[in-house]
Parts: sequence; structure tokens; C-alpha cells
Amino acid sequence: MYSARLPGHAEHQGTFNVTYSTLVLDGSASILDPDWQTDLSFTQTVVNSFNISSDQVEIGIVQFSDGAEVVIGLSPDKAAILAAVKNLRQDKGGTNTRAGFLKAKSILDTSHRPGSAGQIVIIVTDGDQNQGLPAESTASALKAEGVTIFGVGVGPDVK
Repeated sequence: MYSARLPGHAEHQGTFNVTYSTLVLDGSASILDPDWQTDLSFTQTVVNSFNISSDQVEIGIVQFSDGAEVVIGLSPDKAAILAAVKNLRQDKGGTNTRAGFLKAKSILDTSHRPGSAGQIVIIVTDGDQNQGLPAESTASALKAEGVTIFGVGVGPDVK
């Protein structure tokens, strides 16, 4: 297993045995263009901070807006993940945070490897959900399955 430390996250600074990590990006219209670029830069930094390979860490990317889409499923290919991030275009719809969590949960639920340890969801959002059911129940279901969730605020009006 690979031990990773999320850079610059003092409140939850620590070491985790990581196998699967899913970044969930808020691509809604409330994320302004400069903040979207910050999201993408942050995502690249996170991807580059892990030793990605099929026997250590796999990373997937989800974008949510009105709904959610898998940008790239869990992958052991750092170059492919970075290319997916580089080519990602912001959806700019409403903000359905629950859809993003549901998509991340689906990826993690279908990608278990025997003997794996550590699942992380990193959600990058301004916290301004305006569509869909509340995200708390899905976040709680992820936590109940042993998934660690990190929230990263973006933009001038983080809620």
C-alpha cells in the first residue's frame, strides 16, 4: 500500500493507506471561470501527489452540475487522468451535490479490489446546492462504508 498525505490540508493532516480516490468537482454555474481554473489546478496537484499504479493508488474524477458524469473512472494511469483534467470543460448548470456523491459512490462500490484499504472522496465545491435532494444522506452512506470525505471550498462565497 502507498501512504499519501493530502497537501495543504492542516485540519485533517494525516497519513492514509489509499487504494481508491475519487475527486468530485462542482462544475455548476456558481463556480466562476477563474475558480474553475483553480479547481483544475488543485486537481492536478492532488493527482501528482499520489504514486498512481494498479497496485497502489487509482484515481477517478467526477463532475457534477445538474447531474453528474464520470470524467474518468478509477485509473492507474496518471497521464490519462491528467489529460482528462486538462480537457475537462465546465458544465455550468445548477448544483446537484448529491448527484456528485452518488456517482462517486457508484464508482467506489463497483471497483473494490480484494484486500484493498482506504477510500477517499475529495469534493471541491462552493457548497451552494440548488438542485436535487440534500447530499447529506449519500455522504453519510459513503462514511458508513468507511470512505473518508474531504471537502475543499472554492470561490469567494463558500458556504
